[in-house]
Amino acid sequence: MDIGVVAKNALTKWHDPKMWRYIFSHIVLTILMYVVFGALLLLVFGDLANQIVSAAAALPPGGSFSEAQLTQFAGLLLQNVIVFVLLIIPLSLLFLFSLGFVVTLMQVRALQIVGFETAPFPFGKFLRYIVLLIYNQLLAWTSWYNGKWRIYFFVLLFLGFSAFVVAFFVPLVSLALILGVILLSLPYFFIVIYNAIRLYLAPTIFLHKDQGITQTTKEAWALTAGRVGDIFITAFVAGLAVVLVSIAFWFVQAIGRVGIEALTSNVLAGIVVGGVISILYTPIIYSMGAFILPSIYAQLKGIGATSMAGPNASAPEPAGSVRQTQIAIAPEPKPFMPALVVVPSRPDPKKVLEDLQKSKPISEQSFLARREGRQVDKVVALLKDDAATFSSSELGAALRKQGYSEEVISRVLKRLGK
Repeated sequence: MDIGVVAKNALTKWHDPKMWRYIFSHIVLTILMYVVFGALLLLVFGDLANQIVSAAAALPPGGSFSEAQLTQFAGLLLQNVIVFVLLIIPLSLLFLFSLGFVVTLMQVRALQIVGFETAPFPFGKFLRYIVLLIYNQLLAWTSWYNGKWRIYFFVLLFLGFSAFVVAFFVPLVSLALILGVILLSLPYFFIVIYNAIRLYLAPTIFLHKDQGITQTTKEAWALTAGRVGDIFITAFVAGLAVVLVSIAFWFVQAIGRVGIEALTSNVLAGIVVGGVISILYTPIIYSMGAFILPSIYAQLKGIGATSMAGPNASAPEPAGSVRQTQIAIAPEPKPFMPALVVVPSRPDPKKVLEDLQKSKPISEQSFLARREGRQVDKVVALLKDDAATFSSSELGAALRKQGYSEEVISRVLKRLGK
């Protein structure tokens, strides 16, 4: 897996016109959220604050509030806090859902820029996306797709429940069971991490395709088989690159805050400036991070990560179209295979094998998901005129080095009579 391509995509592909609209929307929503919360504070607590200030002004020099006044203020404060909480909870959820929807749209756009044709993403699918994120965590913690470790988890669960029941009868035995569960849970933590990486691409697959949650998690589990180490290292390095950019922005924020405080001698002004800078750069960091998963997904699916569409590129061709199939079969501008068709004379065998080894592998998995057998047909059509020039071992070795699966190689050789 090309770590450099994933990191480069995260750091360079985000400045796309549509992505900028999402960044601006995030900034506007965040500012609106703070304005609404500030107005709500004034609305709920403003009258109480005025009453307290007025009562304090009426006190004689050195006087203090009476017990009745303190009781009255405490009662009003409690009422206002209850009203504020009842209003702030739904408003907070509304803004959080709105901001989350915008961030998810960034991930959808990142998928499109990387080269995928994405399914429609209405708000209803966003709600199902949230369910998927929760479901994904449950699958990881229970090892649901991980046979023997699923049994291990339920054994831990049973021991924990037994410790709770036994505590009412034999406390010492319960304590021993609890200690045993804790010790047995320590190695299981690493299994949970493994499960989480295996399911890491489920949100990206869900945004890419129009399919159910269970089907998505199963596909993610199958797609990442044998690639856990690659995915972890790639995501870690690319994420670290984004974190370093975030730290640079944080330094700018800190300098701006300290500078304003020094110029105005006003701490509140520094806090406001620091907050504004944070509001401005936070969605940019989100947009960078949005490219990590799609870029890893593209490499696992065999999409040309080194020649991804630029930020101003038009929407990608629909999946399974003739254009997409041609790109998947011959991603290089001048691949060797078309040359076998158009050149009438028999090519040099060594040259053909060298070109075959240099060409990019076809993603069998993404192809089989669309139309089984098309890959084999294409390779056979391009090699049939010169098949007699090579032995089966030469063709097999060349195809194997190019990245074709054993199943595809076997079918190609059989079709060519080898």
